[in-house]
Amino acid sequence: MSWLLALALSLSVARAAPGTEIVLVLDNSGSMIRTVSGRGGTVPPADPERRSVLGTLLLDGMTRDSQDHLTVLTFDAAAPDHTRVLPPGDGLRTLPVSGSTLFLGPLARAREILEKSSRDDKLLVFLSDGAPNDYRDPRRGPEVLGLDRREVPFQTLIMSLIPEGSDGEAARQFMRPLALDPADWVQVRDSADLVERFTDAFARAQGARPLTGRLAQGRSLSFEVGPHVSEVMVLTASAEPTGPYQATLVGPRGEVRPRASGDNGCDLQLPESPHLCDPPRMHYRVWRQPHQEGSAGSYTLANKGGSGEIAYGVILRYDLVARIEVPQGARVGDEVPLRAWLETGGEPFLDEVFFGEEGFAVTASVSGASVPLTPQPDGSFTGLWRPQRASGEHPELAAVRFHNTWLDRTATAEAQVQGRLELVLRPQPEVLELGRWRGARRPTERCADLDLSASTNIRLIPLDVQFEGIPGDAIVSLTPLDLGSAREGEPSRWRACVQVPACPDDLSATDQTAIVLRGDDPFYHQGAVRVPLRFAVNDPGLLACWWPWLLALATLILLGWVVVGIARPHGFDPEQTMQIAGSERQLGRAAGLVLREQPGGRRGFYRDARVAITGTGDFVKGRRQAALVLVAGAGGAVLPSLGALERRDRRTRQWVAVEAEERLDGLRAQEIYRLGNLYLKLQ
Repeated sequence: MSWLLALALSLSVARAAPGTEIVLVLDNSGSMIRTVSGRGGTVPPADPERRSVLGTLLLDGMTRDSQDHLTVLTFDAAAPDHTRVLPPGDGLRTLPVSGSTLFLGPLARAREILEKSSRDDKLLVFLSDGAPNDYRDPRRGPEVLGLDRREVPFQTLIMSLIPEGSDGEAARQFMRPLALDPADWVQVRDSADLVERFTDAFARAQGARPLTGRLAQGRSLSFEVGPHVSEVMVLTASAEPTGPYQATLVGPRGEVRPRASGDNGCDLQLPESPHLCDPPRMHYRVWRQPHQEGSAGSYTLANKGGSGEIAYGVILRYDLVARIEVPQGARVGDEVPLRAWLETGGEPFLDEVFFGEEGFAVTASVSGASVPLTPQPDGSFTGLWRPQRASGEHPELAAVRFHNTWLDRTATAEAQVQGRLELVLRPQPEVLELGRWRGARRPTERCADLDLSASTNIRLIPLDVQFEGIPGDAIVSLTPLDLGSAREGEPSRWRACVQVPACPDDLSATDQTAIVLRGDDPFYHQGAVRVPLRFAVNDPGLLACWWPWLLALATLILLGWVVVGIARPHGFDPEQTMQIAGSERQLGRAAGLVLREQPGGRRGFYRDARVAITGTGDFVKGRRQAALVLVAGAGGAVLPSLGALERRDRRTRQWVAVEAEERLDGLRAQEIYRLGNLYLKLQ
């Protein structure tokens, strides 16, 4: 296909930097920490325990000194874009208070940071208690974030801190639309919710496995880490405002040192919230430990005491990145291969057990149309996509999603699909005249050249050739003449041949006999062109076809006749002799004459051996002078065929005539025969 000529492949994305880019937009409006009075009465503070600050400290501790990066944005009415960037570390504790809830500036800055980041994974976290002051249309926030685009390059976690006694309607109206997926919007009512949601979101952004729950004082939790895990992250926090707690994490190489720990206390003096920074406080502790890939291990998290129950979140990082590739230069109707795979550490990820557990699935689509994928031995997944339209101004978007109960990794690639080339076939000549010829006892063939070089795009579009109305046993073929020439592409000159079998009957082309040319793709079938074929073949006749067989038959008959003439005649036994005398007494002294040595004693062509004896006892060649003729018979018999022959009966000693039946049995050895005055005895 034409797209195979394109050598460039479009990969899912350029190789990005490892790690996760996190932007946390933190609501620091007054309603978070103080009671607000309005037309509907008073509303208690949404975050009197400073859980939002606790969550910020957890994320800061988790990303500190790692490949991940955290940016914390808050509201600032005095700034040009109503946005303030908070410094990391202890500076997060002294969160300034803003009088207004200003969504647009921080959301726009968050989008800018995430889109410019080159890290593999990107996550927007938004913590607020309700409605903004800078817009009233709930669709405005998603527009600023760019959630209406075909592809959004980051994930979202929108967390609503609902004041006690509130129905959360403002959060549903303005914050839920900011979630890329409906499940990304959650309501947080305590620190356990906070730890669980942060863990799930951070794990989802990284393609990691989350594990959350609560751990009572004095209890421990052990969990196994598989061989493909690259890093173990654990975050814990007080379930309720209390004093500090003692928690440890022990791995295969011993106790893991905490990455960060502390509380969400502050030293602010706010008249509207004088007790905001008073104890008890929410405490936290975070661990982050690289894990040796290729080996499994066990970790134990223990709450050794101090302040009661703690909430925990475990993140097992796999560093799995989704990739997809699709060839460029495809045309409408082509079968275009898609290939997708998971990658870890720059190498393809292959684990059949992993692929078969926890509801693992792979789905792919191109511009919304699903493409079935098939797993391959190298860990990749392949499928075929057939474009139905040209791309126009916007390329087609190929997307793949790898997911299970906790993993959700996606990748995209753009593919430019070209429209159909025009195919106009102009064959020369328009009718192929092959003439008339006489068949032969061997197959015969006639050919003519067909030139398509005047056709439009003939060198770019493969052809499909059909034959119609071919008479009898004739075979029509069309072979390229310029295939493999210096010019690349499809052939434009062809040779059409008609072959008829040996000894054909009369046959000739009809009005329906033709070569049908069309583009190989079904799209071009409606533009098929017929090239009529004209030819006629005459029967060569019986003698022309069959004379070799007739000659062979005659030769076989002659050969058989000769063989029979040589092999069939009978001959005398080489030991057979005949005694001949003029009297019976003289017969005993007469010498035995070998019959084969006498005239005519040897067999000939179609002639049995025979000897002729005259009345005087001489052997002669001709039968006219013979008184007795003896003929060789089957099995060495000697048959008398001429002469009035008598035989002496040994019992009666009388002479008896040899009758016809006895003649057929031949002369008996040692018997005495008489022919006139001659006496004979066969030895």
